Amino acid sequence: MPHLTRSQLDDHLNALHEQAVQIARDYPPGDRAEAIAGEAEALEHHVAANDAEHFHKKVATIMQAAGAVEPEVHHE
Repeated sequence: MPHLTRSQLDDHLNALHEQAVQIARDYPPGDRAEAIAGEAEALEHHVAANDAEHFHKKVATIMQAAGAVEPEVHHE
């Protein structure tokens, strides 16, 4: 599969969000991050280099929303 367009990537990220919701219901908290990361990794191979940062930020947001990871806290 060639690299995804941004629109296609966003469609896949929306699907990943739905999967993460299901994972949050079905998996214990300690296993959620690994399960979601596995799903994201399969998609990552099709992300264009110029969309990599967008992809990683969206995946982090999805993981936080699913309770798989804690939000990052920036200390000053």
